[in-house]
Amino acid sequence: MTEQSTPVGVVLIGIFFVLFGLSSLYGGFRLVLMPSWAGGLGPLIGIALLAAAAIELSFGIGSLLARPWAWILGILILVFCILIQSVILISWIRADLLNDPGEFSLFSPDVYFWPVFMIILTAAVLYYFYQPHVRGYFSGLNKE
Repeated sequence: MTEQSTPVGVVLIGIFFVLFGLSSLYGGFRLVLMPSWAGGLGPLIGIALLAAAAIELSFGIGSLLARPWAWILGILILVFCILIQSVILISWIRADLLNDPGEFSLFSPDVYFWPVFMIILTAAVLYYFYQPHVRGYFSGLNKE
């Protein structure tokens, strides 16, 4: 049995999540130490950011090390991201409809671009995670 190579996409996603986790870790520690920020919510937001950093770092490192649990964690993170971006998009559309229904445009690029872009990007990564060579990488099977 030949040694399985790591898919390039998994490496890129793993590195991205490690870097994102490190930046969340830094931001979380900074906010924990800022009790007066956001009306006193700095420490609470900081703790939430530290929890997110732990999840991001776990997934990033786990995906680089081909841990089977990292695939499941990645799927959960991606589905959660799609749900959050969908809620953001729907709330923005709702706010536009309620504030000025005459000026509403679903294709307003300045407002709706990022949530739509993130939903599409996250869905593409989710699709990638279900590819046989990626699932094989995480399960330890050689699909080549």
